[in-house]
Amino acid sequence: MKQGRLQITFDCHDPTSLGRFWPAALGYPEPDVDAWHAHLRQAGRAERDLHDVFAIEDPEGNRPRLFFQRVPEPKTAKNRVHIDIADLVLDQLTSGGAHAHFGFDLSGLSLRATDLDWSFGSGSPVSGTAGDLALLVCGRSLPSGRVQGAFSTDATT
Repeated sequence: MKQGRLQITFDCHDPTSLGRFWPAALGYPEPDVDAWHAHLRQAGRAERDLHDVFAIEDPEGNRPRLFFQRVPEPKTAKNRVHIDIADLVLDQLTSGGAHAHFGFDLSGLSLRATDLDWSFGSGSPVSGTAGDLALLVCGRSLPSGRVQGAFSTDATT
């Protein structure tokens, strides 16, 4: 995702179905479900979780990315939609040494968000959701297993 682009997130029961509906409604290209699942597998997502999230993007990068995520509770009112700026927050935290304010050293690490097209740095790979990476960079403790790779979440304070 280009720096500064927005992601609109839909909380829903069936991410893949909505991910197939909205492109037609908004004029985005038809999504390649198999390619999306291959991307999720490569990011370390378990086979049983492949239908828990889905994303569509404008290939020209001019319109927001639409992200659909399964939530356990049933819909009881209007659609649940929110705008994510996680990539913007991560860019701010990792650029210009902002992470040093939190006592976190990023040297030698390659961070990659598993739910966004976002990465930073080079070196030993560390992956997790954008939210978990932001918490990590801010020096927050995370339960074991929330990030994968060369960094141990048990080392955070």
